[in-house]
Amino acid sequence: MMRTYEFDDAVLSPERFRFHVLRVLSVRKHLPALLERQERVCLLCNGRRGPHNVKAHVDHIKSVKSFAYDLQIPLMEAYEECHAPENLRAVHQKCNSDRNRKRKNSK
Repeated sequence: MMRTYEFDDAVLSPERFRFHVLRVLSVRKHLPALLERQERVCLLCNGRRGPHNVKAHVDHIKSVKSFAYDLQIPLMEAYEECHAPENLRAVHQKCNSDRNRKRKNSK
């Protein structure tokens, strides 16, 4: 039997709920394939990385937050599109941090 619970928007808005659901999946498993597809080139700075660089990050081209806040897209579709290999790229840890910092500061 499936239980249903009342959802309180005052506690957690639908956008924040979707963000937490979308954020759960680890996309790091895609890193080896992304590195190979990109020929080990960081797509943010076009710099080379070493063959066993564990500090490489998987970056979402279209951010998780943008999928979470687009309530026109059903959650399952947003989940699939957000984490599709076409929306992912391998980048340097520093490049990803700098990009996220710039995005946060521009708001």
